[in-house]
Amino acid sequence: ALLEGAKGLIEPNVGWRAAEAFNLAAVGRRDEGARLAREVGSDLRSTPGDPWALPAAALLVDACRFLDGSAQWARIAADILCPHSGTAVVLGTGVTHLGPADLYIGRALEIAGEDAAAGFTKRGKEQARSTGFVQWDGYR
Repeated sequence: ALLEGAKGLIEPNVGWRAAEAFNLAAVGRRDEGARLAREVGSDLRSTPGDPWALPAAALLVDACRFLDGSAQWARIAADILCPHSGTAVVLGTGVTHLGPADLYIGRALEIAGEDAAAGFTKRGKEQARSTGFVQWDGYR
C-alpha cells in the first residue's frame, strides 16, 4: 500500500520500477516482480546511460535474488555496474547509499553463474568494512 500511495509523488523512472520489482519479489509476489524485473532489464539494456541506471541495476540484482530464471537480468545489471567497480551506488544526489557496487556486481555474477563473482563480493565486503557501511543481508 505504501508503494502504491507514493507512486504519484515522483516521476516514474527505471529506478522506481526496479525498487518495486525488488519489493514485489521480496514479499512473495514473484510473478509481478518478475514481469517488472524483465521490463527494467530491457530498459537498462536499451538506455544504460539513464541517470537512474546504477541504483536501478543494484535494485534489479536484489530482485533477482528472489526470482528463478533471472540470470539474464542479473547479467544486464552486472554489465551496467562493472564500470563502477570500487565506487558506491547511491540514489539521486547521494540521499541514499545502497552500498559498494562490487557487492552488487558479485551478487549479479553469482546469479548469472559466473566464476568472477567471488572476487567482486570479497572486494565489496572489504570496501563496506573500510568505510563503515553496514548492509542488511537478511534475505537469500
